[in-house]
Amino acid sequence: MLKLSIVLFLVGLAACSPPVTKTREQIESFRNFLEKSRTEHGVRLSERMLANPKASAWENSGKFEGDIILDDWQVEALVQQYSGARNAYIWPGTKWPENTIVYEFGEGEFDDEQKEAIMVSIRDIEQNTCLKFRERLPGEFNYVKLTSFEGVMGQQEYITEYDWHRTRRHYNCPGGWSKEINSEADEQKVNFVEGQEIPYDE
Repeated sequence: MLKLSIVLFLVGLAACSPPVTKTREQIESFRNFLEKSRTEHGVRLSERMLANPKASAWENSGKFEGDIILDDWQVEALVQQYSGARNAYIWPGTKWPENTIVYEFGEGEFDDEQKEAIMVSIRDIEQNTCLKFRERLPGEFNYVKLTSFEGVMGQQEYITEYDWHRTRRHYNCPGGWSKEINSEADEQKVNFVEGQEIPYDE
């Protein structure tokens, strides 16, 4: 009786668990979604908003995760990861040792109040994830240098009691693909009309 119960339990577990891999249709649908996020395909944001009015402008932007234009290798890597039935994206060779992100405050970039606000978001991440942070030791080469938000879109951001955007920037440290923090950000075109700097309705 015990053996029969165990066998039935295992069969039920196998039947009720999610599939190990995605179907070919699901994979192709995901690939098409990624390909469409690479170009505008002649569809304006206003047309996308009319077609999908309940979504935010961020969702209707046509870009991957709202602000990312993918390269060929990124599309292929995401498709490979997706077809393996994983929801998290892991890029090989980019993990921080022992899940510990090493950081250093840029010299003269922040006052004490700003440093404490950053530390609040770091502690929030440490409490809710497996990631840990520590300050850089002399001679360490792999670290994140924390600099002010000037020069990106930081000067347009609202700072609130719970600053999700600052926390999101720290989530990008493990290897996120946010185009707003890449090395070419200072060379990108400023694309807003004076007086209309905040692009999204809250």
